[in-house]
Amino acid sequence: MKEASYNALMTAVLLQAYGGKAIKIFNPTMLGLPDTAHFKDGIISFIEVKMGEPRSVVRNKGILMCRPWDAVNDRRQFEVCRSLSKFATMVYMIYYSHIRYTAVLPMPIMEIFMDSTSLLKEGNHFVKGHGIGVLIRILNIRRKLIYETLHEEYGGEK
Repeated sequence: MKEASYNALMTAVLLQAYGGKAIKIFNPTMLGLPDTAHFKDGIISFIEVKMGEPRSVVRNKGILMCRPWDAVNDRRQFEVCRSLSKFATMVYMIYYSHIRYTAVLPMPIMEIFMDSTSLLKEGNHFVKGHGIGVLIRILNIRRKLIYETLHEEYGGEK
């Protein structure tokens, strides 16, 4: 599966399961921006899709692990995504098509693996399938946090 195909599939399934609107960001003049912008209830989230390499997956004593940083092939784009994450939810979705697993990593977790050979174990963020459930969980947590913050700042007592 190619990156564009996975991005289209991920976007379609996300919209069907979660709702909102999604815009594919592709324009050579916009170099460095993530693949997709997702809007729901006035909140924007950015999603960058990458394809993981077979060499980045390791099985040790029956535990499946991956090196997410290996999928980042453009450091400048990573830095643009990193700067966006200060103001919006930024999620990396790295699909390993040869094993049909996906690493779904919000930027703070992706930064842990930056310039590293550290391994991510199968579990909360490295799951079988396309990772839509994990993505929705991350987006819901972020939305709840934003709503709570806005309520505290502008909405008075709970």
